[in-house]
Amino acid sequence: MVRKLHAAGIGFTIASSRPTIGMGFLIEPLGITLPVGTFNGSCIVDPRLKTVRKV
Repeated sequence: MVRKLHAAGIGFTIASSRPTIGMGFLIEPLGITLPVGTFNGSCIVDPRLKTVRKV
């Protein structure tokens, strides 16, 4: 399903209660290229897990 979104030019990302390090296994298989929310969205990281913003 996510591949179809990418093919249609629709952005896709995720947010989770997981800590930043726990998101790595999801980002690559889903092909996520947008920022991701970790810790219930209180931390935003890029697809390489580098912090973009902490709330």
